[in-house]
Amino acid sequence: MPLRLFRTMAKLRRMPQIMVFLVVACLYAPGYLDFVESELADTRFKLLDRAPSENLLLVEIDAQSLQELPVWPWPRSFHAEVIDRLIAARARRVAIDIDFSAHSKPQEDQALKTALEFSNGRVILPAFMQAASGKAGQTDVVLSAPLPALARHATLASVNVALEADGRVRSASPVVTWGATSLPALFAALAEHPEPAPDSFYIDFGIQPSAISRVSFVDILIGRFEPELVVGKNVLIGATAGQFGDNIPVPVYGVLPAVVVQALAFESLIADRTLQRVTSAPILLVALLIALALGPRFLEWSWCRGLLVLAAVWLTAFGLSTAVQAVFPIILEIAPWLLASALAYAYALTRRLDQQDLRLLAQSLTIRRKDAFMSQVVEKSFDGILTFDENGTIRTLNRAAELIFDGSPEAAVGGDLCKILHPISPAGTEQSALDLRRLQGGPYELVARRADGVCRAVQIVVSQMVQDHETLFIAQIRDISQQKLAEAKAREAQTRLNEAIESIHEGFALYDEQDRLVLCNGKFREFLFGADRPNLSGRPFEKIIQEAAECGRVASAVGRVEAWVSHCLARHRNPQGPYEERFEDGTYALISERRTRNGGRVAIYTDISELKRHESGLRAAVEQAQTANRSKTEFLANMSHELRTPLNAIIGFSEMFIEQVLGPLGAPRYREYAEDIRGSGRHLLDIINDVLDVSKIEAGRQELNCELIDIRSVVEASLRLVEQRAQDAGHSLSVDLPDDLPYLYADERALKQVLLNLLSNAVKFTPDGGAISVRARLVEADGLSIDIADSGIGIAPEDVPRALASFGQVESDLARRYEGAGLGLALARSFMELHGGTLELASEVEVGTTATVGFPADRVRRPERLTMAHSAVP
Repeated sequence: MPLRLFRTMAKLRRMPQIMVFLVVACLYAPGYLDFVESELADTRFKLLDRAPSENLLLVEIDAQSLQELPVWPWPRSFHAEVIDRLIAARARRVAIDIDFSAHSKPQEDQALKTALEFSNGRVILPAFMQAASGKAGQTDVVLSAPLPALARHATLASVNVALEADGRVRSASPVVTWGATSLPALFAALAEHPEPAPDSFYIDFGIQPSAISRVSFVDILIGRFEPELVVGKNVLIGATAGQFGDNIPVPVYGVLPAVVVQALAFESLIADRTLQRVTSAPILLVALLIALALGPRFLEWSWCRGLLVLAAVWLTAFGLSTAVQAVFPIILEIAPWLLASALAYAYALTRRLDQQDLRLLAQSLTIRRKDAFMSQVVEKSFDGILTFDENGTIRTLNRAAELIFDGSPEAAVGGDLCKILHPISPAGTEQSALDLRRLQGGPYELVARRADGVCRAVQIVVSQMVQDHETLFIAQIRDISQQKLAEAKAREAQTRLNEAIESIHEGFALYDEQDRLVLCNGKFREFLFGADRPNLSGRPFEKIIQEAAECGRVASAVGRVEAWVSHCLARHRNPQGPYEERFEDGTYALISERRTRNGGRVAIYTDISELKRHESGLRAAVEQAQTANRSKTEFLANMSHELRTPLNAIIGFSEMFIEQVLGPLGAPRYREYAEDIRGSGRHLLDIINDVLDVSKIEAGRQELNCELIDIRSVVEASLRLVEQRAQDAGHSLSVDLPDDLPYLYADERALKQVLLNLLSNAVKFTPDGGAISVRARLVEADGLSIDIADSGIGIAPEDVPRALASFGQVESDLARRYEGAGLGLALARSFMELHGGTLELASEVEVGTTATVGFPADRVRRPERLTMAHSAVP
């Protein structure tokens, strides 16, 4: 039962909108809204003006032609001559809107007939449907066609048009039927439209008739025209002179000559602008939706908002219909939509007026209740409320006011206000009288005298009103004696706080949520302004730092005040941690800012000048150490060159002794000594070369000679150098090099040095019978890695950084058994860093070490990009 009642009430709520729709449908179906739609269509035509095509030429029988050819009617030889000239100029088709149904002179008819025969059927002659008197006084309609001799050589077409209910021509039909006779319309016959035209369509009067190409009849007759104007065009001949009165009422333009209306119909047809109206069903459906959607909303909205929505709906509907007509040959009728929205708004407005009457009655009752309620509020108010006149006579007062004055006889209706309220006087002086003329607005602080003579501080706010032409005043009085006591205590606490803040050594500043300075100490002002310390309370943070920068106190702000202030503002609004600031007297401050809970900020300025002096000393010591290190590096580089020359001589002479170039040495032990000398010399030379390379890299003088190199050949060459030593130690060597390895753009000597150092370490630090493997692989991001793994003694993870450092060696029993300066890994890592690559060690004690050499993608050249890579080689 409740559900059925709910549905019934819902239907009743929709009933007004349904009634609106029925009214719209009853007016729209019989065509009573056509006059509105016609005006809307005319407006759309004015907005959507179009240029005509270039397929039509209008030959006008205009005032100029009548003036130069003063005889009328013209001989038909004139028309014959015009047809001949147009056909000779290669006109596509020629349509004539002139009546040739009556006989003329035989020679004139013969001339026109000859011209039509010569045209080979490219001429269209008009047929008229005319009214004639019939039997019994009735009016019959007869067809007036050209003479049979003329019609035989031309195409016949109808020139009749139909008027709408408003007496204007709006539509045209490509085929005109009279009883059993059907003829094409003149414009349709001229167009020869390949697609089937609609039975009837609305002419697009947005096409500009003044832009249609025109030429006077007389100019064609005497050959006063350019043939290019006619070539390939359809020609329409007709009267446009006002003397003929052959004008037709049309939209937009008022009246137009009949031949111009035929021209507009022709342009509409060939441009696919044969406008059609949308059927009534979807139009009415949208009208129903508008009524159902807007009706309830209009009842909820104010009349002003409803009017704005109504205007928006009208503009949207008109804009939509205009846009549809601009893009498609469709006339979207919106009059039902406009009427539906207007009726829905009118109904809502009527309902609102009825509801307004009811609201006024309800407001009257509400006001009465409100008066009674406000009387209770005034009586129960915590503040004292009283009214008095211009003379200070009390008219009314509430219970709270009586308590404030504690039963004073003047604190009653008819009492004198000036006797119980006095201005605050300085201590030791008598109380002055209250001046009522100055007692306006507020709040004011006064003294209230009680019945026992005790005075209490009160706060009073006075407002003025006029009642029954009499000026009255309303005074709201509050006892603030306790508040005054609390304020005195707060001032004392504030004084103590200020003294405590002033006593600290750091600069202190507190800003409120509006970024204004609440309080600060002298140390803060000294930091920013030096000896000249202004009062900064209440100033914005931006103004304070602006003044500090402009007075030249902040060293980093000199010459760039605006930039420094902007930077400080950004850092102040989003604190990220402490920062340092230097001042012009050489002092440094560490500034720390924190947000407070209420949105303000606290700033602490700590003097770190002494700390900065210590830092400066440490910095000088570090620079001195770095200078000494560079001197050491340069010394090693120079000494390496000095040592290499005699070493080469020693190695050369030892090889001569071994090869016995100058003759036998004698005892075999001499040759063994010579081999020991050569081996020791070569070992020392390798160390010197490594030292020289390291010194070059540290000094920044090492340059790479990059070229495209084959990774396989470099790896294999490096393996051959250590292969004999690995076999002597019983190590097994395994190599995993894929067949599709790319080329590498690198320094071949440096890469060999890297691989040789890593392979030498693997052979050196792997116990006899161990395993060594070399593997190359492509990694993510198109990079390349070469892994050299061994089963040697390994390195503890915490010792890896020391092993990669220059002259760094990890202490172990096995390590001490082998020679080395500790430069191999450091040099390999330096060479890899010069290539933009990496050297990584993954090692575990007594398990083994894996050294990974990684090259970035820009060093890798794939085979398919080899040509590109070669072009990149410097």
